[in-house]
Amino acid sequence: MTQIGGQQTLKDVFHRLSYPERKQLSQDLKQIISQLRMVPNQTPYRFANTLDGALVDHRGGRRGPFNLLSDFNYHLFPERASDTTRNAFSAVHSRQHRSFFTHSDLYSTNIIICQGRLAGIVD
Repeated sequence: MTQIGGQQTLKDVFHRLSYPERKQLSQDLKQIISQLRMVPNQTPYRFANTLDGALVDHRGGRRGPFNLLSDFNYHLFPERASDTTRNAFSAVHSRQHRSFFTHSDLYSTNIIICQGRLAGIVD
């Protein structure tokens, strides 16, 4: 990765973006995320990193890989989560969801802006 002058993270410049720039950023992010979701899964797992390995979760280390949505959902909670907490989310986790290739930590520090426009996504 190389750095090109004039680029800053979204975290650093969001407060300075005009409303039209924010709207354009939203449209650009939607387009890029849609493109990411079209990348085919090349792993034998439903939930894994791109090299067939564990997913890295900034909240709790490495988890997986997983084939079952239920296994993936179970590991979203800390081991010390109460049964009450787990039961509160059971309705959401009982629904079936499609899985997609995605950016695992899409934060404002990983979104690069240049002259008020999306310049890229890193990390």
